[in-house]
Amino acid sequence: MNLISNLTQQLTNALDLAGRNARAERPPEVVPAEPFVTPLSSRELEVLKLIASGLANREIAQKLFLTESTVELHASRIRKKLKLKSRTALVKFACDNKLV
Repeated sequence: MNLISNLTQQLTNALDLAGRNARAERPPEVVPAEPFVTPLSSRELEVLKLIASGLANREIAQKLFLTESTVELHASRIRKKLKLKSRTALVKFACDNKLV
């Protein structure tokens, strides 16, 4: 009876060890990144893309048939919504999120 008990214990230990090794060798699960969900309006997104493309406020205003102050207002609201402090940060954000 001791022999069977001993063999059972050894077999249990071997299976446990094999299970741990299999889990250790398995590559970590890759969780797909969630797509970027923007809190921006379509107009703000359009302005952000043009800012990131390197256009000045005056050029954006002409392209979108807006006043320059409206473009500045959009840029300010975009920075506030995204919690960014500068135009450069907006450009980096747009590039990082593949908006340009």
